[in-house]
Amino acid sequence: GKDLEGIVFQHPIFDRDSIGILGEFVTGETGSGVVHIAPGHGEEDFEVGERYGLEILCPVDEQGRFTAEALQFEGLDLDAGNEAVLEALKEKNNLLKVNKIIHPYPYCWRCHKPVIFRTTTQWFMNIDHKSHRERALSAVEKVRWIPEESLNRMYSAVATRPDWCLSRQRFWGVAIPAFYCQNCHEALLIPEWIEKIAEAITEKGADIWYQDPFPIQFRCPYCGSDNLRRESDILDVWFDSGCSYLAVSEYYEELTWPSDLYLEGSDQHRGWFNQSLMIALGTRNESPYHQVLTHGFVLDHEGRGMHKSLGNFVLAKEPVEEYGADILRLWVASSDYTQDIRYSKEIMARIVEAYRKFRNTFRFMLSNLYDFDPEKDRVDFSKMAIIDRYIEDRLTKIIEIVKKYYDNY
Repeated sequence: GKDLEGIVFQHPIFDRDSIGILGEFVTGETGSGVVHIAPGHGEEDFEVGERYGLEILCPVDEQGRFTAEALQFEGLDLDAGNEAVLEALKEKNNLLKVNKIIHPYPYCWRCHKPVIFRTTTQWFMNIDHKSHRERALSAVEKVRWIPEESLNRMYSAVATRPDWCLSRQRFWGVAIPAFYCQNCHEALLIPEWIEKIAEAITEKGADIWYQDPFPIQFRCPYCGSDNLRRESDILDVWFDSGCSYLAVSEYYEELTWPSDLYLEGSDQHRGWFNQSLMIALGTRNESPYHQVLTHGFVLDHEGRGMHKSLGNFVLAKEPVEEYGADILRLWVASSDYTQDIRYSKEIMARIVEAYRKFRNTFRFMLSNLYDFDPEKDRVDFSKMAIIDRYIEDRLTKIIEIVKKYYDNY
């Protein structure tokens, strides 16, 4: 493939040339080993395009329609555009073969429809700025992780994470207090301005950001213009939750910093645990937690996650109403919380049987102790029968073990 580097190709549809470039992500094991790339529509393509100095062309708008850069395909949505491209290739006798293949492709987790990648301007946190990643890795090693193997998951999540994309194109959320100069086109995120905006929001509420005209006047530090456009993007909700320690520890005087324990599901090594750590290191130069405990998830009898869309979602009140709260408690207490656990009527039936044995045993013991008076009937340990002393000794050791397990979660 390296012999093709730099070779000039005629574009199969448009009247322009393309050049041959190399990419490590392309192999000869699948297909011909020659693929087209779109630097504006994929991370790997973007990186290769940057390396070769290609134009980062993104001819699809936020509505999923081709832009004027796509020439005769302008205005078509992606489905219609794909068909039009095939027809254009046929007309130019440049379509050798059409074949459908099955391969992995990303889908939206909300609507379950295929997604496309578009190169857009966003706000990022540079994770490697001023050794931020190294400090985060060092902090991870000082935290107590429960279970212990979650240390490796968190360390890997921090070591391999990309820069944090902070901006979102949605209507509701925390505004990004940035401006764009309409004169010199500089993006402006200035600490002194942020302080003034925060003071105004504290006094008059968050809606002040959307008032026209904006009640606080600023001038571009680069050109002096006051023709500024407010940022319409909002912050990633993980930034909100990652700052929760500030709201909690500073609002309640009786709480200490850092927090003694963060408690969440195992998916939060790349979520809340991770983002909280990044923000805390940036604002307070230390981890926001001393200990982190992660638990598994409740799955259905087939081992699938519970979702309303799958029809296997069970509300906690349902087993309480059907079996009673004690049965639900016993099911939880008999499970290893560090792992995923399954729920089904068959499993609960087994728990009911175990509960009956416990209950009948306790009823038998209590019925034999109905007239027991500790003041009159208590027997000193030294005067007990050997079997009774053995049971007392076992009980004491079990109590110690249980306390130890409680202390260690």
